[in-house]
Amino acid sequence: MMDQTGQLITALKRCLKARGISYRQLAEQLQLSEASVKRIFAQQSFTLSRLEQICNVLDTNLYELAKMSAIAKKQPAKTVKSCARTSSGR
Repeated sequence: MMDQTGQLITALKRCLKARGISYRQLAEQLQLSEASVKRIFAQQSFTLSRLEQICNVLDTNLYELAKMSAIAKKQPAKTVKSCARTSSGR
């Protein structure tokens, strides 16, 4: 069973993939090194501020990320539709 942190990170990764955003591109947007971004994901060491920054890059918000996480838990093999490039309702 995956913990909540793992579910959120899985949702983030799926959203990045759905948007075609690599760790390198995310790093550029966050003004970090690619290695730092990889480390954050690998160590699951996100601050709320960093999570919010990543959500901004993905044009979503923490609420939508939590919803995507819940959907991923119920349907682990499906791509999260909320990551499609549409208005996020922010």
